[in-house]
Amino acid sequence: MRKTIPFIVCFSIGFGQVSPLGPSNFTVQKDSIELSLPAKAMFKSLILPGWGQIQNSDPWWKPVLFAGVETIGWVSSSRYSGRAESIRRDFEAYGDIHWGLERWYIRTQTIFPDNWNDIIIGT
Repeated sequence: MRKTIPFIVCFSIGFGQVSPLGPSNFTVQKDSIELSLPAKAMFKSLILPGWGQIQNSDPWWKPVLFAGVETIGWVSSSRYSGRAESIRRDFEAYGDIHWGLERWYIRTQTIFPDNWNDIIIGT
């Protein structure tokens, strides 16, 4: 009994590594199917909007829609960023002309007659 258990353990370890169903016992043929990678289409769309949809063979209106929306976004951004900057400058110029510390102090007393001292301490 003492010799049988170590023999069975060594036998099972020795032959346990051999698998009759392993890949070396079968012939494998490669398929000729090419799978497109979704990330490839994403990076193409990142470079040129609509290019990824063309690669995915989507209908013609999808790449046109993507390219059109992207173009409208870039044109609007460049056009309205200058306008927003001029509005900000006008607002700051108006504030510089019409705001003063003394004027703010007097108006705070007028608007909050009961607790204007607390408001001034908080600032």
